[in-house]
Amino acid sequence: MQLTLHTETVIDSAHRLEGYEGKCSAVHGHSWKIELWFKGDHSLCDKVGILVDFGIVKQLKDVLDHKYINDVVDKNPTAENLTMWVFEFIKSRIPKGIAVKIRIYETAVGKITYCEGGDFEVPHEECNCKKSTLVEEVIEDFLCKEEGDTLLTNKVSGE
Repeated sequence: MQLTLHTETVIDSAHRLEGYEGKCSAVHGHSWKIELWFKGDHSLCDKVGILVDFGIVKQLKDVLDHKYINDVVDKNPTAENLTMWVFEFIKSRIPKGIAVKIRIYETAVGKITYCEGGDFEVPHEECNCKKSTLVEEVIEDFLCKEEGDTLLTNKVSGE
């Protein structure tokens, strides 16, 4: 059985875009909303039954929250580069065989998504499933899951 886990967190930090001509070349801050999905077979769960320990999200928050991202990320901290950096940070801390999807909101409108192996979801128009109220409550644009998948969710609160 395939499991799909979802969690999210908010990180407040500052950055500047080096080499950019415009307002973003000056130091400015964001409340970054970071969403993470993990997909893997139930057989990949550890002896306790956990596919991915959400403690890694706290580790991520400890590294980025209230920090100057230019000092943390090894590339110019555009939303695109930050998304890839978060992906590598998370991927290096979970068991092999678990697929990862990262979505970062720089603002309430803009978002960047990176997903290995194609997107995890199939739009409702392209499948025969019934919309799940759980899925609709978790994220408004989280589309349907494949038959046999289990969706688990957890919101990581700021501490």
